[in-house]
Amino acid sequence: ERPVVTRLLLDDEVLEGTIPMELSGIAFEFLEIISMSNNTLKGSIPSSLGTFYNLQELNLRENQLTGTLPTELEELLNLEVLNLDRNSITGSIPWEFNSMHLIEELSLFDNSITGSIPDTMEQLRNLELLYLENNELTGTLPSGLSKCTRLRELRLRSNLQLGGTIPPSYGDTLVDLVVLYLDRMALSGTIPTSFGKLTKLQDLQLYENNLGGPVPTELGNLQELQWLYLDSNYLNGSVPVELGELRKLRFLYLSENGLVGSLPQQLGQLTMLEVSL
Repeated sequence: ERPVVTRLLLDDEVLEGTIPMELSGIAFEFLEIISMSNNTLKGSIPSSLGTFYNLQELNLRENQLTGTLPTELEELLNLEVLNLDRNSITGSIPWEFNSMHLIEELSLFDNSITGSIPDTMEQLRNLELLYLENNELTGTLPSGLSKCTRLRELRLRSNLQLGGTIPPSYGDTLVDLVVLYLDRMALSGTIPTSFGKLTKLQDLQLYENNLGGPVPTELGNLQELQWLYLDSNYLNGSVPVELGELRKLRFLYLSENGLVGSLPQQLGQLTMLEVSL
């Protein structure tokens, strides 16, 4: 009888070569976790991984993998974590990934992924962590992400050609967000006033975009906010006095905008605050 393996944990093992998926004498079909992070694995991600139907976690981060994302991964209906960040993966995000209804973490940052964010991603209703930063994504922010109401961290930063406006629905429904990184992109329009509903938000970074209009007074509702980076945009008007209500605020970056007037006196009462104008 063949030995049954449920976990394949080979992180930090100085592994080289390609990913072997056929080892005689071992029943791999029962695998629940494959973790081979921080090695020097090369080549493409085997499409045969899509046949490991019991897989719950696939972690291949920090390798030298190339090629595209296999659409066969759509068969991993029990997958909860897919972490492929810090590789050299190209191509687009397959729209077929919408079948991964149990996925909670999708991490693809620091690759060379192109194309737009699939509209079908709105069907990933259990998604809590979405890390797509530092790729080559294009198109606009899909409003459908507002249906992923369990999101706690949304990181899309450093996709220099990903633009459009910020959907106001993000503020209406993504009320569990703690981290929102939309900086170093091509966003235009204004900062939605609905962001004032994101009362769990601790880190909001929107710098280096083409955002205009005023700083919403509603941001004064974000009592958990510690980092607010709005620099290098086209914001105008004055700095809202309501920001002085943010008792936990540590960093406020507003430089390289068109803001006028002086800082509200209330901000001077925040003794731990670092301000950049």
